[in-house]
Amino acid sequence: IPPRIRKNTRLLVMAHGSNVSGVVQDAAAVGRICREHGVAFCLDAAQTAGHLPVEFQAFGLSALSVPGGGAHHGFLNFVAGIMGMLFGLLTFALGFITLFLMAQRFQKNLLGDEGYISFTLPVTVSQNIAAKLMVSCVWFFSSFVAEVLAILILTVNARFFLRFFPMMFVVFKDIPESYVPHVVLWIAEGVLLALAGMSVCILMIYASLALGHCFGKRRILMSFAAFLGLLTLSQFAGYPLTRLMNLFSIQAMEPVFAVHAVMLFFLACSLVYSGVYFFITKYALTRRLNLE
Repeated sequence: IPPRIRKNTRLLVMAHGSNVSGVVQDAAAVGRICREHGVAFCLDAAQTAGHLPVEFQAFGLSALSVPGGGAHHGFLNFVAGIMGMLFGLLTFALGFITLFLMAQRFQKNLLGDEGYISFTLPVTVSQNIAAKLMVSCVWFFSSFVAEVLAILILTVNARFFLRFFPMMFVVFKDIPESYVPHVVLWIAEGVLLALAGMSVCILMIYASLALGHCFGKRRILMSFAAFLGLLTLSQFAGYPLTRLMNLFSIQAMEPVFAVHAVMLFFLACSLVYSGVYFFITKYALTRRLNLE
């Protein structure tokens, strides 16, 4: 340092510690050199304040640079972690509440005492189930949108959206014209697949509740057992269904058509699952519970 100090040197500024290498400089030694040469000494303690001792007089400092939150960096990280954990719990709670209300509404309106009133209306069992399914899909979709918006509000600033949409415009602009119809179909198939998957989950719960209420006692426990049984059977049935993909020689297709084939295959599987769960629910409501 001494060879670097010239006659016109008035101030020496040094970082106390590096956030990259972790090296901590000997601020006291540099302070003595500055005093010997009559140079003011400013120490940047942005990375060390609150973590390492910073003594103004012992270091011979003329000025000290510390960020406003530097001394409380650890505490702020702790608070941020707690807030993130609470947000995760609230997100989980929102999904759980939606699921609980959906199941309670089905049980109360069709399986409880109100079921006898519902089935006196001029509608069929299938229409009753379909009505409950549509409402539950709207609830699940609204819950999903609320959670996504909450995450975006907490993690993304306005500048992101100002850059995101022009960037997406450039991306879609660079897509070859021959691929545009495929992209539109992929989006449509993705939306249909999401709706079909949502219907599968909801109808599985409906079927479990309907089967559980066919028993005279411990209906909630039997509904849970029925759900586990249906889930297990679905897993076993899924293996031979996925093996059917080999019959279509998807690997030999062009990539764009292979994506269509995969998405349409899973969409067909979801429709099959939905149909099976719908039939189980209808059968339990009409034949076993005799609420019609």
